Amino acid sequence: MASPLPSSLHRLSLLSKPSPPQNHNLLVTPTRPEISRFECRAGQTWFFTGLGRLIKEKAKSDVEKLSSGFSKTRDNLAVIDELLLYCYLADTDRVLDELEEALLVSDFGPKITIKIVESLREDIVAGKLKSGSEIKEALKKSVLDLLTTKGAKLNFMAFLV
Repeated sequence: MASPLPSSLHRLSLLSKPSPPQNHNLLVTPTRPEISRFECRAGQTWFFTGLGRLIKEKAKSDVEKLSSGFSKTRDNLAVIDELLLYCYLADTDRVLDELEEALLVSDFGPKITIKIVESLREDIVAGKLKSGSEIKEALKKSVLDLLTTKGAKLNFMAFLV
């Protein structure tokens, strides 16, 4: 246990001014030394509040950027949907050319686009696809097959090139 400080030494308080020297007689029974009070307040909460607000705003802007980045693709796929809805088999070549252009603009890449369009063209010529809704379903199936094929090595650069 630490020994009490001599009365001639000043005790410094963290929150108050130092007390003046006290003249105590050494023969008097020492009293309990004064305990300085130190208060710790969470006055710096603005830092964490500001940090939380900054993180929330950054996350919101990232989601908005991601959503706006997909808007071009979403718009082009809506064009494909409308194109195939009013498709007549007499206009097959024109429709497939427009479909190819829409897929390229939608960032599918030339290799994937040609693979999809040629597959649809073969099915139309073979008589497997007879209406716009059937072509639309075949398009969905071929894109889904490309994305979910097990064991296939995905080359994401092929989608972007």
